[in-house]
Amino acid sequence: MSMKPEVRERIRAEMRPLIDAWRTSGETRRVFAGRHGISLPKFDYWVRQFGLTKARTPRVAPQFAAVEVVPTGSRPGVIEIVLARGDRLTIQAGADVTLVRTVVSAFVQC
Repeated sequence: MSMKPEVRERIRAEMRPLIDAWRTSGETRRVFAGRHGISLPKFDYWVRQFGLTKARTPRVAPQFAAVEVVPTGSRPGVIEIVLARGDRLTIQAGADVTLVRTVVSAFVQC
């Protein structure tokens, strides 16, 4: 059964700002769609309808967030980074700075 044109245009008008917000959010399609209560297939449908591709999604550089120092006592010299989406990265004291930079960059883009 086909959707009435006026309903389709209303949905289109609602989806465009969401798709634009996703493109600048830095979030994955899955995380963004889930946060807005939209199934991934439906979200991908609208991405295609607006002529956008997954590959052209711009990556937004990570931004600073609040830092909480939690004394553990059992793991001195360890830094744990927790991204907004809940992913964790643990860095041991003495880790090579170039390696850490490379890993963090790759980690954020996943």
